[in-house]
Amino acid sequence: MDWAMMDDVEEWGVTALQATAIMDAGDIWAFETFKRRPVNKARMYRHEIMEAGIGVIMDTIKRFSSGIYFPETLDYTNPSIRGKLRPMMIQKDRKIHWEQDDADTIIRKIYSADNQPGVLDTLFHEEYYLYGVHREGRLLGNPGEVIAKRQDAICIAAINGAVWISHLRKKNTKTGKYFKLPATKVLADKRTCQRFAPRLKGDWPCPTHEFC
Repeated sequence: MDWAMMDDVEEWGVTALQATAIMDAGDIWAFETFKRRPVNKARMYRHEIMEAGIGVIMDTIKRFSSGIYFPETLDYTNPSIRGKLRPMMIQKDRKIHWEQDDADTIIRKIYSADNQPGVLDTLFHEEYYLYGVHREGRLLGNPGEVIAKRQDAICIAAINGAVWISHLRKKNTKTGKYFKLPATKVLADKRTCQRFAPRLKGDWPCPTHEFC
């Protein structure tokens, strides 16, 4: 699912495989596809993936119970097979390049990592995991710079606009373990953020707070 979101694939699916000694190499009992919405991974799991998964489970039970159905072997040479084996996505694959990535790319990267593991980034010379991204429709600034705060979220400028980040988690160290918390609470001790990122108030145009 992470790769589907990063690659902006329009259709994805769920597959029921026979358990084997090799991960994801078993014969196929059932599968179901769905249209992928532009939402984060958690929402996709709670809706499309859950619904497709239930359908696949029911189909698998019926076919297994019939005693006459035999699962199909995965054959990548079959032109109807559109998927491919991909390695597990790591932080290097999700890394945000603020001077190059547009807002859509940044959103897809963070969508692919909500709620776990988050996208590792550097703010005020320290490493944090970013969560809860939403597009900003009006504010501008230097890419990668925290330019505003609203409620508990921070706004970070991109090359073609900005994005809101609702939550952060400081990267664990040998001396400390940290929780995911609202972004402004995590950065409460950062004087640079408190001084230079204004807190937005009042009635702002809809594009500015479309999702926040």
